Amino acid sequence: MTIVEIVIASITALVSLGGVISIIAILVNQSKSIGRMEEKVCNLPCKDHESTIKKLEPIKSKMDAIPCDKHSDLFKQISEDIVQIKTFLMIKNPSAATAFSVKKSPRKLNDAGERLFEDISGKEFLEANKEFLLNEIEQKLPKTALDVETTASEVLFENLQNDIFNRMKNWVYNSPMRTLTINGEEKDYAVTIGDVCFVLSIPLRDMYLQNHPEISVE
Repeated sequence: MTIVEIVIASITALVSLGGVISIIAILVNQSKSIGRMEEKVCNLPCKDHESTIKKLEPIKSKMDAIPCDKHSDLFKQISEDIVQIKTFLMIKNPSAATAFSVKKSPRKLNDAGERLFEDISGKEFLEANKEFLLNEIEQKLPKTALDVETTASEVLFENLQNDIFNRMKNWVYNSPMRTLTINGEEKDYAVTIGDVCFVLSIPLRDMYLQNHPEISVE
């Protein structure tokens, strides 16, 4: 090997060595930076914020415990009571009961109720959704025929936000005034979604009782 070749090889080796040294230096600096970052993270929270966090911990514990078992049951009972009160008021709405049914042991739809049931395609609605609606009644464990009648109305009102009622709501929205004979007097009457639920509840009651002959109607 000539002197020139030796010099070139030496320079190349030095350059290569310098590159390696530079890389090592970069890695060392990055390692130090990561170490400093790790030290900061490990020291969180700092003393300045530690007292504040300790003050917030009881609040967090209380929030995590809401609602407690005692109040959870209370909230559930209040919710159920509200539903029952709302259902009672709507079921006992004298306009719906008087306008669309007669008390014939048990209560039956009158001519106006039968017409409304037909207008809203009530039979098709109940057939399409009977599995869901009957199961909803089942969960309430009615023991008498009157329980079933009341529960049928409850189930319909409680599920008004279900999409299955969208067609009914649109029908009520677009329905015109109709003339009904109430207590022997003809009156203009605007059908409400409550009226629709009431009219549906009577045949829904009968469907459930037909499936449960063990419930006495006597």
